[in-house]
Amino acid sequence: MIADAAAEALPALWDAQIQLLGGGVHWWPNLPEDDIALSILYQYLNKKGMPFYEEAEEAPYLPFASESYAALEQNWTSSHRKDFRRQKKRLEEIGPVSVWQPASAGRG
Repeated sequence: MIADAAAEALPALWDAQIQLLGGGVHWWPNLPEDDIALSILYQYLNKKGMPFYEEAEEAPYLPFASESYAALEQNWTSSHRKDFRRQKKRLEEIGPVSVWQPASAGRG
């Protein structure tokens, strides 16, 4: 089973990482909350008596009642569509921006 293999392999990899890189800060960015490695990492750090710090990020979202983004946008006035595109362009100057439609209404 994958969980059993991960529970055996990941601590061995982390031990090798510590041997290779030494102590100090080790960072695992973007590890999803439901990733099996997260619970294994907690167990590993607790077993080794290593302190850890967590931070979480969440992307903002807006719920819409439309079936699709295109259908939603059609309900907007032309000035609103133009303003939305202008604001999106401004945000894209800072970093990547995308409109994503989930397969279900659940937030996961």
